Amino acid sequence: NLTAEIAERKEAERARAESEERFRSLYQDSPLGLYRNSLDGKILAANPALRRMFGYPQDGDLAEEDALARYQNPADRLDMIEKLRAGIPIDNLEVPMLRRDGTVFWASITTRVVRTSSGDLDYLDGTIEDVTERRQAREEIQQNLREKEVLLRELHHRTKNNMQVISSLLALQAHYSGEPKISAIFNEMGMRIRSMAMVHEKLYRSKNLASI
Repeated sequence: NLTAEIAERKEAERARAESEERFRSLYQDSPLGLYRNSLDGKILAANPALRRMFGYPQDGDLAEEDALARYQNPADRLDMIEKLRAGIPIDNLEVPMLRRDGTVFWASITTRVVRTSSGDLDYLDGTIEDVTERRQAREEIQQNLREKEVLLRELHHRTKNNMQVISSLLALQAHYSGEPKISAIFNEMGMRIRSMAMVHEKLYRSKNLASI
């Protein structure tokens, strides 16, 4: 009857309003930058987190900007568009981007193509996360590893040279010793030094210390 239809319609409208409110809250309060861009680079929508990330005031209109202008290397976006056209998804792509004042930050981009009902490319929806601090920390760790590797190489060479000197001195002493027993002792010590040198060499070249 008519009353049931009206009640059903009101319930559907209420459910739709609740769904829209949940989406609006997610869009507005998300810590990630959320955006919608046209394929030619026009910013169609940007949430508050994205506006803050690019240095725009809370009420600033990032939609007036061209997305291409926010890339330090515009070729990064052009390459991304080509991959999306080829059906290759973009997940956590790290590229340098520009804030409104021209300063650079590193962004992690994830984006997907939205198609029309006929299957044509329509626009892009995606997220941007500022990963500058994370990237700097990763680079510092890599730099520390490189420095430690150089130190270990230098330590290995010095240890190896010292063992060779000790082994040579022991062999020399064994050669010039007039006592067979003393020569045997020097030779045995030399063999132990050479054994230590072999283990040291294996430790240095092995990527899995548990296998030694």
